[in-house]
Amino acid sequence: MERFEHAHSLLPLARRASEILAGFCQTDDAGMGLEWKGENDPVTEADRAVHRLCVGELPFVLPGVPLISEEGEGVTEAERFWSLDPVDGTSEFVEHLGEWAFQLALVDKNRPVAAVLALPSVDRLYYAEAGRGAVWGRLSGKDMLPLEVFQPLRRERLVVTRSLPRRKSLQKLVDFHPGNDPVLLGGVGYKVHALLSGEGDTYFAVPGTLHPWDLAAPMLVALEAGLACRTFTGETPMVPGGRDALPDGHVFTRAKFLDRNLGFFARAEIQELAAARDPR
Repeated sequence: MERFEHAHSLLPLARRASEILAGFCQTDDAGMGLEWKGENDPVTEADRAVHRLCVGELPFVLPGVPLISEEGEGVTEAERFWSLDPVDGTSEFVEHLGEWAFQLALVDKNRPVAAVLALPSVDRLYYAEAGRGAVWGRLSGKDMLPLEVFQPLRRERLVVTRSLPRRKSLQKLVDFHPGNDPVLLGGVGYKVHALLSGEGDTYFAVPGTLHPWDLAAPMLVALEAGLACRTFTGETPMVPGGRDALPDGHVFTRAKFLDRNLGFFARAEIQELAAARDPR
């Protein structure tokens, strides 16, 4: 752990956030304080409680570094900022499906440089720093171990959003994709966890469906663990200090499937399907 600059601050914070979230997850719907920011955009008191925790704690980690949180306000043009999603996968959190995560990343010049990803429902904690690798451990324990990507001996398997059944264009993309046996899961962090643990091999998100806080922490953990993460045009994704949905499509996959995926998303008919605006 000596090689990780921020681990001793961010890992305890992730554990505290996870305790808060686990407590709310064991309450009934009324106890969650569910509200709606939009037609398909739920927010709970758990989101707000973890947001407040980070607002209070992060100034002690790096004074003066601004925070961009899904549950906050404002944008930043600062070179360095925190990107926070208190509950990535709030819909699954509310439905007690377990496919949600706490996600926090330090971003420098639009690239995540330190990240923590916690998944209380599976007692899993990931931590990564750019160029220094990634580690994992149990939320219920203290030891962190080097993270090695599981390499399944089978054909490519897709991990897809749970909203797939009501998204016709996305369903066509999945049907055309060379991957097999799609696994439907919740938040971005949980989908990346599925790739890291070997449940799936490739996850993609079409343009306009991810926000910076969805991407920052899972992307760095994935990259430092040896997975590939690119835009549909083959570029390394950027994490801006804003609140708008990201205009690019994104794909997470194993290195051996990267070229095939980039070739797939370069096809004109696939680009047209990816640009379609399905209800979410």
